Amino acid sequence: MRKTPLKRIGKRGRINLKANKKLKEIYAEKGIRQCEIMLEDCLRNWTLGFAHKHRRYWYYNHDGLDSYSETLMACTNCHSKIDTNKELLEDVFKRLRDKT
Repeated sequence: MRKTPLKRIGKRGRINLKANKKLKEIYAEKGIRQCEIMLEDCLRNWTLGFAHKHRRYWYYNHDGLDSYSETLMACTNCHSKIDTNKELLEDVFKRLRDKT
């Protein structure tokens, strides 16, 4: 099998890596280590990632990619559900982040 070099990380990739690093620090400081959304079929603390309030490309022209108020800790199941349902996304963010 022929080995090929890895592709270089572009400008947006570096922005995403920097934002994820900052978010990991914020969530660790707050002690959040499981899915915050907790919908039906939630995986709790397995396959976690950051769910954003807006589509990722929106943040390239706006602040907030690395903001706690613009993100949630979510398992892949819950993340998929809120990504495909705008009303659910808005309800979840209103419930979990409007307090902050």
